[in-house]
Amino acid sequence: MTKATKYYWFLALLLITCNNTLFSQLSETVDNRIPPVKDAIAVQFANTISEADLKSYLEILASDALEGRETGTRGQKMAATFIQEHFRSNNLQAVVPGASLKTYQQGFSLYKSYYKEVYLSNSENKFVHMEDLLFYGDANVKEEKELELRFLGKGELKDYQGINVKGRMVAFYTDSRDDRARKIKIARDQGADSYFIINQDSKASFQQYLTDYGHYFSQSEIGQKPSTSGEILMFFGHPELVADLLSTTPDQLKEAMSATSKKNALSKIKPGKINVVANKVDEEFTTENVLGYIEGSDK
Repeated sequence: MTKATKYYWFLALLLITCNNTLFSQLSETVDNRIPPVKDAIAVQFANTISEADLKSYLEILASDALEGRETGTRGQKMAATFIQEHFRSNNLQAVVPGASLKTYQQGFSLYKSYYKEVYLSNSENKFVHMEDLLFYGDANVKEEKELELRFLGKGELKDYQGINVKGRMVAFYTDSRDDRARKIKIARDQGADSYFIINQDSKASFQQYLTDYGHYFSQSEIGQKPSTSGEILMFFGHPELVADLLSTTPDQLKEAMSATSKKNALSKIKPGKINVVANKVDEEFTTENVLGYIEGSDK
């Protein structure tokens, strides 16, 4: 068996490993329901892949030096160059037409969508995404948009009695994902169009939540076309922040919430005028596939 044939199988593995937008890690198990391979040639090729070789290659591709290999970044391009040189050293043929010679790298364009600036503010304070609060949504609000913020306590249907929330942002407590989804539906049915989810009891606990889970709220999206924008504006935070936006105190929020058995208890918390910005941008960039060909492998 030739050395080139051995690396023909490794070609597929490297291409999958490098594209971390499709796979973040190699599976550690094999599905026992898959029938065993009976093709003698396939088995012969598979037996050329050694644990030592895989470990060596993966230690390079998964190293911190490649910075995660996110599509379009320097780390991804370093990984592509490593694979290209590996193909070249094992005499795989370049197949991508170039200016004068064929090359191994096939360039193409994608779009990266992310939020450049997100915040809530009033006349006294400004609260920034990933610092003071967390934003989740798909709306694109490039210039400050004024909204009225209403506090709805626990966000149950009875809490909306006597309070007009149509076209407004509503703030309420939730204690789980299912609870949040249920209360957002209640708010939407009452006419609210944006939401402030109080998912932590204090500023300190929210800062810990931000540390633990904030990275899930800051990821960009990559696609073949510019992203489309929707209307969802949803923020996560703590009662101290809501109190600041409403120019009141956390104790007054708690007092109003505990007195919901009394008529119009929550309406005593005056609405606040706030501004929102959620500036979404799309950037076109170039990335690469790495392709190599072994003579005879198409037969």
